Amino acid sequence: MNLSRAYTVNARKYGYTTVFRIGRVKIPTLALVVQREKEIQQFKSRKFYELTGTFEKDGISFTAKYTPSATISTDEEGRVLDKKLLQAMKLKIDHTDDVVVSDVEKKTVTQQPPLPFSLDTLQIEANKVYGLSPKDTLDTVQSLYEKKIVSYPRSDCNYIPASQHGDAKKIIGMLASGDELVPMTDAADPGISGKAFDDAKITAHHAIIPTGEKPTGLTENEQNIFGMIAKRYLVQFYKPFVFEKTSYKLAVGDEIFVGSGREILELGFRVVEKGRAGCQRTRFERPYTLCRRRNRKTGNKYHREENDPAKTLYRGNTHCSDDKHLAFCRS
Repeated sequence: MNLSRAYTVNARKYGYTTVFRIGRVKIPTLALVVQREKEIQQFKSRKFYELTGTFEKDGISFTAKYTPSATISTDEEGRVLDKKLLQAMKLKIDHTDDVVVSDVEKKTVTQQPPLPFSLDTLQIEANKVYGLSPKDTLDTVQSLYEKKIVSYPRSDCNYIPASQHGDAKKIIGMLASGDELVPMTDAADPGISGKAFDDAKITAHHAIIPTGEKPTGLTENEQNIFGMIAKRYLVQFYKPFVFEKTSYKLAVGDEIFVGSGREILELGFRVVEKGRAGCQRTRFERPYTLCRRRNRKTGNKYHREENDPAKTLYRGNTHCSDDKHLAFCRS
């Protein structure tokens, strides 16, 4: 309030008659929007290039990306802006007979199921999946709450009290009565008590979850939002997703390519997703020589160019990607 008064009084010296409100929420938010707008206006697009090779071992193809050496000019982010440099490097590599696996690192990675929704995470996901604005999502989940179908919606918490773990059988049983969720409920194990059940992380309200009341007469938006809340609740009763990640370096002559692959060990909660996690089975130990077969080399003239994208305006969900490749194939 003091800052609002100070700015307002000082502005009157310059002819302004309006009230300048300086708030701890509005001003930082406005600053983010203004900064992003400046970045967009000042942005200058640049093309950059990557050299990607396709290799083969034991009949399994895999890819690796060229790591620019000290002799290759790059920008501040380590990207190659001159296509001719990589074209020359590709010609050099084409005359290299052997590819040697110079380093291999393996580690087992465990991913726990995503936590139940808080209001902000629900709004972000609903925008991403259904294009709903934050207000539309809030209005919809508020309606579900008033119908006693989901818990209190204006929550900033992603955890559930441990005492409510005993409600799992009832809630899962209710969700099993709807055809859409039957495959998920059949495989859900109410005996699993994952990291979402944590009393120490409960704030004023717990995460948004189904109450166990059967939904009827829902609008399309209500069905969509309830489905998201129900699925996120159900994955708490699945095992973690476990995979083995393999990172490797390939020496192609005196040049280095790097890549990674993974092999799924336990699909866990990922089984409920429409698209299963990708699995690239890359198995080799170092040192290992991949013999070159010239008749299997393809893609010598393939390249794709795209502009380095500008940042987007802030929305409920923002994403961008950049991918430029010069490719070759090596067996």
